[in-house]
Amino acid sequence: MAWRMRGLEATGGLDWWAGDIPAADAHYEQALVVARAIDDPRGIADALYNLIHTKFQVDPARIDAMRAEAGALYRDVGDPLALARLEWTRSWQLAFSGQPDEARRVSEHALSEFEAAGDDFYLALASGALGGLAMIERDIPTAVRYGLRSVAANRAIGDLASITLFLRSAASLFMVIGDREAAATMLGAFEGHCRRYGIKPPLDPDQFLGLGGPTDDVLAAALAEPKLQAAHARGESMTTDAVLEYLFEQAAALAPEPLRP
Repeated sequence: MAWRMRGLEATGGLDWWAGDIPAADAHYEQALVVARAIDDPRGIADALYNLIHTKFQVDPARIDAMRAEAGALYRDVGDPLALARLEWTRSWQLAFSGQPDEARRVSEHALSEFEAAGDDFYLALASGALGGLAMIERDIPTAVRYGLRSVAANRAIGDLASITLFLRSAASLFMVIGDREAAATMLGAFEGHCRRYGIKPPLDPDQFLGLGGPTDDVLAAALAEPKLQAAHARGESMTTDAVLEYLFEQAAALAPEPLRP
């Protein structure tokens, strides 16, 4: 039964990155049922952790109880890194509920934990969250520094899905600062990567950053210009390495003292 539990967990992850949150939620729920049936403490905690991601917008009332139960189980099995990851989930919950200062505090503490543990995957996530929080406040240099650190960590571990999601946020960032050509290139790269690799981001990063609506409309209208159409097409055809090199070159002037990647 343990293999079924982990198989359901893996299937939920595939659903998540295919943009099918209801299917991911259903598979994580099934994994929880199996974990409880075989009395696997870590399996129960992991299933609860995964469910926090699928339910934080649709069933927020349940999240605190799930986090408390998962935390107790991770403490019982002696996994401080899992506890740090669990605590990190509070940062985006706080951000969505209009508490950016507390979200920043949680993310900064989590980042220090992930740095100490050498956990590059979650280092990338925490750095990205801090970049997003800076973007909400339109602190462009800080947003860029954390964003570049996040995407550099994702590049190092080969996390193509997270890199693709970042390209969409980068397009919005360049629109905010008025660099429409770079924005069009990033949007093209994002769409090209989604199509090429079958990635459908589960969440809209612009919703988190507060950049949706007008920013999207302005970018869509701008793509009617031949110069920007060409930039968009160029981005669509870029390899991951090429688009990241382009991104780092364009962003260098925005954050002259980048954080250590």
